[in-house]
Amino acid sequence: MQVTLARITALVGNTYHARMHLAREDDPTGPTFDVDARPSDAINMAVRFEAPILVSRCSTHLLVPLCKHAM
Repeated sequence: MQVTLARITALVGNTYHARMHLAREDDPTGPTFDVDARPSDAINMAVRFEAPILVSRCSTHLLVPLCKHAM
């Protein structure tokens, strides 16, 4: 299996929720599976597989720039 997409989907209380989209390595354009994941795991796996990371608009107002250049 390989990660094709990670999504940070919601912030409920103080807890973020995420989903990972998985595909078979031998058929990356075939059907995908959408599974719950901890946000840290989803981001980590997306980085390892060089997959996109999406963040829902409802969560973006809480983001903090990583450096001065991002401001």
